[in-house]
Amino acid sequence: MTHNDITKLAYEKITDRYYKARYLGLECIMDITNGYINGTKLCLSSKDKSKRFSRYINTFRYKILTTYYMTNITDYSSDLSIKVTDGVKEARGTYLHPILFLDLAIWISPVAYMKATRIISDSLTKETDRIYMIEESLTRREAEKKAEEMMTKILIQNEKTHFKIDKAFKDSEESISKIKSSLRRVETRIEKLSDEGEKPPTENFSWRRWWPSRNISVFFKKNKKS
Repeated sequence: MTHNDITKLAYEKITDRYYKARYLGLECIMDITNGYINGTKLCLSSKDKSKRFSRYINTFRYKILTTYYMTNITDYSSDLSIKVTDGVKEARGTYLHPILFLDLAIWISPVAYMKATRIISDSLTKETDRIYMIEESLTRREAEKKAEEMMTKILIQNEKTHFKIDKAFKDSEESISKIKSSLRRVETRIEKLSDEGEKPPTENFSWRRWWPSRNISVFFKKNKKS
């Protein structure tokens, strides 16, 4: 939870800087300038008198957390705790950084522990759902990308096929045109031959071809005898 998010938990003004807030069902005091929460006052509000802030900061868990955050988390350059000893009495005490306050709330109250567990569980579920939706979106986008690539290939192939078909059609038209032209020439030639065949037989007429020579000699011999 960021500084801006946690300050939204404040609901009642004590001073310009300090507000009452409600965190995991626990009433607390918050410094709205940094989101730090008064751990001292929170422990004093607990019905369990053994839950005092001085005892918490001496626990093994607190030492482990502070050591871990100071050595591994570089985002937090400020102190993990701030003591406030002046100003209005209600706001005095030791304020903890929000990253530590969750552990203090859980240490003080089983109710806070259950609420924190539910919140964390819900948050993890939402995060898992969000990751799943992102992965699903990426998978769908990848499938769409592949479909687009396939469609592009199909369109390119169709263009090539249409080009081949058009070329084949054009070639066939040219072939048909050539065949028709040849047929017209043949028809013209046939018509000429037909016209030549209808001329009278007197042209180029030869008696020799019409009447054999032996018949002519016989004819002349008969005439001499008579």
